[in-house]
Amino acid sequence: MDMSDLERTGAATAPRSHPAPAADDSEATQRWHRLVTEIGAATATPLTSALERIHTLITSGKIDRTSLRALRDEVDGARQPA
Repeated sequence: MDMSDLERTGAATAPRSHPAPAADDSEATQRWHRLVTEIGAATATPLTSALERIHTLITSGKIDRTSLRALRDEVDGARQPA
């Protein structure tokens, strides 16, 4: 399934069950923004390394145990809390 499979009729006019809060610059909002940014960066870094390794494996056509272990470790690193 991709986004084109979703039913679009009435989606724009349907009321939201949980309206978005009003934008503010409070310290709590800034703290949440920093937290989400940190989580995103902590997850993106090892996943980027893993994706680069996948591209290398595809390009070279050589998949060995060492490369697979390194790939597993990179993906596992993205799954672990920082």
